[in-house]
Amino acid sequence: MDILLKFPKEENYEKTEKFAQELGSLHLRKKEYNLAIQNYRICLETKMKRFGLSHSELISTLNILADIYYQQEKYNDALVCYNQSYRMIVKTGMQQQQQDTQLIQVYWKIGLIYKHKKSWSEALKYFSKTLKTVKVAFQNSKEKFIPIYKEIGEVYYNMGTYEDSIKFFKKAIKTEKELLGDSASNNLEIYLKIVNLYDPRYPFS
Repeated sequence: MDILLKFPKEENYEKTEKFAQELGSLHLRKKEYNLAIQNYRICLETKMKRFGLSHSELISTLNILADIYYQQEKYNDALVCYNQSYRMIVKTGMQQQQQDTQLIQVYWKIGLIYKHKKSWSEALKYFSKTLKTVKVAFQNSKEKFIPIYKEIGEVYYNMGTYEDSIKFFKKAIKTEKELLGDSASNNLEIYLKIVNLYDPRYPFS
């Protein structure tokens, strides 16, 4: 049975928003994705009535909706939500650190979507934006660079641009070893890819 119903009166936007968000979260935990979407959309529409069409309060709900669509492999719907979120982030005038953190999340997720869609040039574009923003916002947190290097290396691998692929896999390995020393993982998957790509023109010593 659908537990959606009996919302507070329309004019009581705050209660409606809270109620819809709680129901959305409940359905999401139960992996009832369509009902979760239904409730989070009510939450989003109510926030638009409360705050207007371009407000930072909308960003978290847009990202949740995008994440659900992503889990359902509805990548085009997820892209719509992430792109709306991006526009809100750059328009709402939040502090730079907060803006960068939000942008990193959105760029990363958009990159993953394009990777799943095998749109390699778009995936590369957004992973590169992620890396650039991370290096500015978290320049002393090099551990955050490693997964991005790996993804960029994999995209280049799938594009057949093997020299660049090796370059980014090596960056991932080097950064991890700098941070962890002897306790660094062997990164077997990455090493195997480098071996598979090996070409005498591109020695990886």
